[in-house]
Amino acid sequence: MIGGMIDLYIFHTADPEYILQQYHAMIGLPYIPPYWSMGYHQCRWGYETLDMFKEVVNKFEENDIPLDVMWNDLDYMDKKAIFTVSKENYPNFKEYIEELHKKDIHYVPLVDAGIKIDENNKLYQQGVRDHAFIKSNFTNEALHGVVWPGETVFVDFLSMTGTGLWMLGLEELEGLTGYDGVWLDMNEIENFCEGEYNNLCFFLDDLPEEKTKSPIKNRKNLRKLKTAAEKQKWAAPMDDASKDAYRGIKYHPGGLDINNKSVSMSAYHAGYEPESNPHLTEFNYHNLFAIMEQKQTAQFLKDYRGKRHFILTRSSTPGSGKFASKWLGDNFATFESMKTSISGILNMNLFGIPHIGADICGFSGNASTDELCLRWMQMGAFYPFMRAHRARRSERYNEPYNFKTMEGIKDAIRLRYSLSRFMYTKMWEAHKWGGAVVHPLFFDFPEEEKCYEPDPLDTTFMWRHSLYVVPILEEGATERDAYFPNSDWYHLTEKKKVVSYKKDATEGTTMKVKSTLEDRFINVYIKGGSIIPWQNAIDGDNKPKNIKQMEKLPMDIYVVPNHKGAAKGTIVVDDGEDLDEKNKHYDLLYTPGLFRVNRIGANSFFYEKEFEYETIKSIQVFDYDKTVSFACAFDMKMNRHPVEFKVDKDKKILTLSASEDEKLVLFDLETIVFGGTEDENICYDSMVMKNKAVKDGKEMTGTLETTSKEKKVSYDFSASLLTDNIMNLKVVKQDGFKYEVMDVVDDEVRQVKSMKTFDDFYFKTAENDEDFDFELGDKENGFIMSTKNQPFIYTKNFIQLRTIIRGRRVFGIGERVAPFELMEGSYTMLNRDATSPIEDAKPPGDSMYGTHPFYIVQLQRNDRYAGVFILNSAPMEFKFRKLGGIIEFDHLLGGGVLDMFVIQSGSIEAIVKQYHYIIGKPISVPYWAFGYHQCRWGYRTQEKLQEVLNLFDEYKLPMDTLWSDIDYMFKYRDFSLDYNRYPDFKTFIENLHKDKKRFVPILDAGIAMQDYPIYNDGKEKDVFVKSKKTGEPLVGLVWPGYAVYTDFLAEKADEFWKNSWDKMIAEVGMDGIWLDMNEVSNFCDGECPEFMRWLQMEWPLPEGEFDNTIYVPGHDFLHRKTMAMDAYHSPKGKEPIPEYFLHNMYGFYMTKATSKIYTDQNKRPFIISRSSYAGSGKYGSHWLGDNWSKWEFMRHSIVGIYNTQIFGIPFVGADICGFLSDEIVNMCKRWVQLGTFSPFMRNHNNWSSHAQEPYTNTELMFVYKKALHTRYSLIRYFYSLYMEVVEKGGVYFRPLLFDYPEDDTVYSQSEETFLIGDIKVSPILDPDTETIQSYFPNEDWYEFETGLKIKSYDPKVEAGEFLSMHSELNSGKIIYHQRGGSIIPVQSQHENPVMNTVDLVAQALELQIAPKTHTEVARGVIFYDDGETLDSKTQGKYDECVITYNSGTVKFQCLNPSYEYLNHDIELTEMRVFGSEQYESKTKGCGYMKDGSEFSVNLEYNTEFQTLKVKLENPIALTKMEHITWDDIKCKNQDQLFQLQFSELYVFQFFVKK
Repeated sequence: MIGGMIDLYIFHTADPEYILQQYHAMIGLPYIPPYWSMGYHQCRWGYETLDMFKEVVNKFEENDIPLDVMWNDLDYMDKKAIFTVSKENYPNFKEYIEELHKKDIHYVPLVDAGIKIDENNKLYQQGVRDHAFIKSNFTNEALHGVVWPGETVFVDFLSMTGTGLWMLGLEELEGLTGYDGVWLDMNEIENFCEGEYNNLCFFLDDLPEEKTKSPIKNRKNLRKLKTAAEKQKWAAPMDDASKDAYRGIKYHPGGLDINNKSVSMSAYHAGYEPESNPHLTEFNYHNLFAIMEQKQTAQFLKDYRGKRHFILTRSSTPGSGKFASKWLGDNFATFESMKTSISGILNMNLFGIPHIGADICGFSGNASTDELCLRWMQMGAFYPFMRAHRARRSERYNEPYNFKTMEGIKDAIRLRYSLSRFMYTKMWEAHKWGGAVVHPLFFDFPEEEKCYEPDPLDTTFMWRHSLYVVPILEEGATERDAYFPNSDWYHLTEKKKVVSYKKDATEGTTMKVKSTLEDRFINVYIKGGSIIPWQNAIDGDNKPKNIKQMEKLPMDIYVVPNHKGAAKGTIVVDDGEDLDEKNKHYDLLYTPGLFRVNRIGANSFFYEKEFEYETIKSIQVFDYDKTVSFACAFDMKMNRHPVEFKVDKDKKILTLSASEDEKLVLFDLETIVFGGTEDENICYDSMVMKNKAVKDGKEMTGTLETTSKEKKVSYDFSASLLTDNIMNLKVVKQDGFKYEVMDVVDDEVRQVKSMKTFDDFYFKTAENDEDFDFELGDKENGFIMSTKNQPFIYTKNFIQLRTIIRGRRVFGIGERVAPFELMEGSYTMLNRDATSPIEDAKPPGDSMYGTHPFYIVQLQRNDRYAGVFILNSAPMEFKFRKLGGIIEFDHLLGGGVLDMFVIQSGSIEAIVKQYHYIIGKPISVPYWAFGYHQCRWGYRTQEKLQEVLNLFDEYKLPMDTLWSDIDYMFKYRDFSLDYNRYPDFKTFIENLHKDKKRFVPILDAGIAMQDYPIYNDGKEKDVFVKSKKTGEPLVGLVWPGYAVYTDFLAEKADEFWKNSWDKMIAEVGMDGIWLDMNEVSNFCDGECPEFMRWLQMEWPLPEGEFDNTIYVPGHDFLHRKTMAMDAYHSPKGKEPIPEYFLHNMYGFYMTKATSKIYTDQNKRPFIISRSSYAGSGKYGSHWLGDNWSKWEFMRHSIVGIYNTQIFGIPFVGADICGFLSDEIVNMCKRWVQLGTFSPFMRNHNNWSSHAQEPYTNTELMFVYKKALHTRYSLIRYFYSLYMEVVEKGGVYFRPLLFDYPEDDTVYSQSEETFLIGDIKVSPILDPDTETIQSYFPNEDWYEFETGLKIKSYDPKVEAGEFLSMHSELNSGKIIYHQRGGSIIPVQSQHENPVMNTVDLVAQALELQIAPKTHTEVARGVIFYDDGETLDSKTQGKYDECVITYNSGTVKFQCLNPSYEYLNHDIELTEMRVFGSEQYESKTKGCGYMKDGSEFSVNLEYNTEFQTLKVKLENPIALTKMEHITWDDIKCKNQDQLFQLQFSELYVFQFFVKK
């Protein structure tokens, strides 16, 4: 380096591909050019006229040679000036290009860097006027150089006017030619002068005489100067040598003058100031000229054409691949140039420019021979970019028809076209993931030393780990030595194995490969383990002439197994030009007996269009000679179709193809299954019932058998009526491993308690020897579930059960980010560390943190629902589609057993409660959990935590719990504390507790694989999940580096976890715990270090048992970002269980083990876990995981809370204001208002995002404070609702449809408004919105804060109405209403707001009474206990007060009045009665105590809001009151009530009766 700074990046040891992926991700992943650019390109400098240009196109057509792109060098220009077209030589050029377009031939012209100096050139004049050019440091005017048109200037791409001028030129050229791409040449910058046009200049010998005469002093023809000394002699100094300081530098790279053939390094760019901004010189920006030019050109082409751009560049720099393709520049027509092009291609792939090629047949020098051009075309057909280009005045031009070997050249081009889909796919993957498209052998065989020798390193290359190209590189040669690393290798065109893998060999095989000029094809080999798409463009009558016509060709798929019998490949399908890059990215996997199609890229797979070339003509499995007796294909709906099969035992090829009346289409293909007589025939076998027996009409057992004559399989079947509403059906395979889920459904639940019989359930199943099916339902309420004539498949690691349900809507199937009512489609359940992907119900799946295989179906009646729960923890997927009045459900399970619970018809609330009965009701959380929680990943020190506390106190912001992300840990180790950054943390926590606050830290699933007590103890106790490969603890990678994972089923796991917990308590002292990364998350795929792939989405070769399943839920690699599925857990006294069956339950078991620590101490656990499974709510709570600071995620959080409560985890919330990306302040204001009503209210965000604590913005803090005061005023109410759910099951944060199922409108309002108990909240969820239309069902509704009635119940109608609601952004106003018929306790925060929930204990209650207008009644419940004791109700350590209102009288009934609540009475100070216009004249009322004593109350009527305030003179405990009334009849004579006060200490009340 000769300037600038050292900015060094080191990529740690890994395989070459991964290093490249990291490098490319850093400099920018390469762009994806249009598909047509993968075709053949023809160019020559010398198409001097349009007629010559046309002649080339015509001869390509006459000779039936494929052609996709025609190019122009300088010839088309007017006097070689860019952005012009010679009217004389190229008349009506654009019209001709339009004709080419009709033939699907594209056009790319050359554009040099220099703009001609010409007073008649408008672009030049505008550029001078706008200072759009690079400036000379000598003249302070535009720097002058010389290129082909003569004197030129160069655009300054650091100048806005410069980029605008360039785009204007491109626009003009497009108007003149209608080009499809741009060829950027001479952009180093090339200059025929050294520095500027007043010094040494380079001229061609044959330039006209007038061109060589110049008044400029000291100009010399550089072509005549041979040595550096001669050049230095003529390099006369400028007028002011001090302005050319860069020529005096001590080191000149390359030994040439620094200005050699380029512009002066002292020239400068826009913004340059000698003192304040001196770095904007050409010296610092010279190597960036090309990338700036490429960037602006790419932007113009995308914006102007609305399609993907195509740019070819000569000059490049790191990052150029983001914008452009490249060729290797001017070369020679020699075998040596052909050979060295291989290294050039390989290097450019390293540098992130995969679309790279060389001028085939050579640009300069002697004319190419027939042999050279054939050999080069054969090899060039495997360049990523294939173009022939030749200099002018050649003895022989390089168009294929000019050679005697034309037929061989045509075959070479057609071979490329046959593989174009494969090549384009690999280009696409480099664009998405980085890495090389073309690479040397050592990328695949790094351990084989032979791969690093010059031959094969510089003489062969591979196409993305699949195709091995072995060209002939010597003149006259007809054979060569080729090295084949130790693998299986198959000849591409001969379809036969040439080299076999050798077990235990350390090197491969060298062998002679022959290739004469008469042979049709170059030697190309497929590596064993590859799947290659092939479209035959070589043979047949209608051979394609361009890439567009390839879209009409069906596809053959070559399956080339490795020595283990496995293969993989990918195919990208798209329109080839779409800017949005809508695509279908298929991942193909093969293992013996199975060909599977997976889909890559959640939320990007493009289903809207089917392409013709997705039709599969055949699947050809190489090296296959076994007998096949059956084959079938599963489509995307998991319907079976017959498949034709044929084994050619001579060629050893199995061919699979569609039957006569069918077709195989990638778009709709899931899996092809085939096998012999020794295999389970799931294609055609069915199951029949055997040994059926019924007990008491409530229990049934039987055996199911397959009908196969060769291989019978048997299953145990049972059906049980557990309750009057729940039926359990179970099918278990008799032989082989079958995992049954433990710890979710208690044995007591499985006991038959039903008073009904199968007849009451309308349950019917097959009789003995009949095909198995079943049907059940509640015909009275329109519920029918049936499997009649539907597929039921149960084989190794795959179960398919299809049911037909009469229904209308579907809800549930979690966890996901989706609307509450699910759209028809596919829903994957495989726990993943996935950042809240938005569900589109299409493969590949959008699974995320939790698995909840439960769904609710709305039946034909709006108020009737049914529920289905599949107790299975293997990876699974539910698919459903609506067919008129029925819903077709496919339950696709990855193995285990079929254990199905069907909940009979009832209200949706009843269905949910029954589900909670099955999985277990939720555990209670501490009372303080309902307060406000503050967290951030980025509280890096104890001082920072203290600062947060101080600022909350300073601004009087309530807060109950302070959280810490992984910052507190020592080197991110679990159960550790960094004493350097948290030096006196115990004292800090003690002070926190004194301040009535709590602390909750994070705990990740991965235990650092380092020498520290926790890891050492776990290793000694043998409590880590084991790798199947090594038998040792499986190694993953998370924040601390390499890590292992606790096996919570291991014998000593509880002991290990408790010991670790006690150590953490001693060091950290926490009040709850946050369990994260417990899906589990792993930065390696499967286990480290073999599959460290953070960018690549392609599947690895299938190897283990769980890689070759018939169906993969979500169409995604199961090991991605998690543990290997064949890792195993070791439960005490049982055989090991693969991770595959326990993966979805890891978070469940981690939560269970943690909860036990609390419950063993009779304490409520406060556990927030990211991962969950059905039944997790028995042990802990949940937050919705990493979300985004975006409006749509605020909206989605509402449904997330609905669903999580349905799944039995009522304490749940989202990261308020969003975790990722910078929060939008206005959005944050609205999100805080929404979060006020969330069961769990926490603000949390990422360290790299803007801080979003309440005090970070004045306006935000105002809104925040009002929201927090509202929340704290309602915590007692929220807690009462929550504790009712803990006791009875159900939900309390819910959509309107739970309460108003008969109102059709509510089904579209689930994301717009919600109920929390009897409060209806109408959040504002869109930007720039202050007025919304909120739907109010037909009910009495009152403004919560004022009591004003805004809607009355109308008995004449069923529907509600939309009402306009307004909330100014900065007002802090929350739109929420109280429902008629409810009584809600409030602890007002208006006058003396509390800072935490502890202070709420002593604060008296107020009651808000909202009567139903037509009955004037209301009811409410208040629950209270110490907020900590586990099962407080069971232990009698609670009280629950029921409050009723009826026509002016409030009654109090406390169920456990002897309970002492934290040394405080729950006292009442006042009540507000809404809709009380009939009591307008009242001023006094009376109250009665349980002991018979009486007291008076004061009444105040508010005319504006029609509310009655009932104020007690002194607070009175709820447990002591009987009732309060202002009814004249019920209240004793108020006129004769008087008080006598004898002293300050004693007050007597006398009541005189009439």
